[in-house]
Amino acid sequence: MKKASFPLLILAAASAWLLVGCAAGSHIEKADDVNFSHYRTFSFTQRDGNPQQSHNDIIDANVRKAITEEMEKKGLRHSDRNPDVNVEYSLNVERGTARERDPVYSSPYTQPFYNPASRRIGYMYMPSQMMGYNDYNRTVKNGTLTISIYDANKERLIWQGWTQNELNKGNFTSNDVRTDVRSILKKLDSRG
Repeated sequence: MKKASFPLLILAAASAWLLVGCAAGSHIEKADDVNFSHYRTFSFTQRDGNPQQSHNDIIDANVRKAITEEMEKKGLRHSDRNPDVNVEYSLNVERGTARERDPVYSSPYTQPFYNPASRRIGYMYMPSQMMGYNDYNRTVKNGTLTISIYDANKERLIWQGWTQNELNKGNFTSNDVRTDVRSILKKLDSRG
């Protein structure tokens, strides 16, 4: 029984490590005098001068759905009639560079040597050896998702969260959106 459980334990630990390594790192800023336990409803808004960046109806719908799901987990429900807070989001994709470093190895070869005892030439296999690193820059696309929450009555920013990740496909995907929204809004403390 113990032999069978050990590989499962190793597999579970490796899976958890992989998921943690892939998680998006998010950052938040919160107004000090805000108590989120007083807020019950939210609505989506778009302020003048701050247009949504995606220009993609599918991604916009996915962002709104993901935000709604996470806000409902926090005890806030979506309502367009007299909401307590207004939620605004923006997506931005920028070109950047990432520094890469690949190891460089020599080719394996055989080395001749003279054996005086047998008076013959023999060959010794020499494996490849590490010779250093090849450093280079790679062009990448970085995606930034920002979620801002405004008090609807006072019309002031009370909470903001954002995350930035390298986009694998060059644009936001539905998976990227879900992961990023979850990463940002898990830091929203609706109890106070």
